[in-house]
Amino acid sequence: MIKSLKIISSVLLCAAALAFPSYAYDFRPGNIFLRPFAGAEINVLRYQGPGTATPGAGLLLGFGMDYVVDFDWGASGDIHANISPDYFDLSLSFGGKYWFTQTRLPFVPYAAVYLPVSVLIPTYAKSHWNIGLRPALGIQYFVMRNFAIGLEVGLTPSIMLSSVKSAFEISVDAAFMFSWRL
Repeated sequence: MIKSLKIISSVLLCAAALAFPSYAYDFRPGNIFLRPFAGAEINVLRYQGPGTATPGAGLLLGFGMDYVVDFDWGASGDIHANISPDYFDLSLSFGGKYWFTQTRLPFVPYAAVYLPVSVLIPTYAKSHWNIGLRPALGIQYFVMRNFAIGLEVGLTPSIMLSSVKSAFEISVDAAFMFSWRL
């Protein structure tokens, strides 16, 4: 009974949030958006050799910032951790973002490209670095003028660098986020 009530209330809450008018068309130069996010990352092609193996998947937690440069274009950066059993991966990313505001939809789709640099800190093996390129696609919905919810999906091909071996790796991630306009 309580589980059903939680599901029904969650669905009603989401429906109510989506029923508000969208304020998505107000990207002005100089706007700053802060966005905490949570999701999952799966390493679909990873190094599994001895000494410095990469985990298969993990919980993605992070915080980012977007700066609107010219209505549809922006600079973006984030710091996030990928947490999995016996591993902790810390990443710093910088890049650019393009919001498709011309569509006049209640949702604002966007495309982004990031340059992530990460360090894997295992609890029992050697550490290693990854440097890659992360194209991503996402959607934002402005529930209120200064608050948006969103979803982003990215693909990161990267080069793993360690004292033991260098290898090519690919990861896929998806994250749910909130954005606050300052």
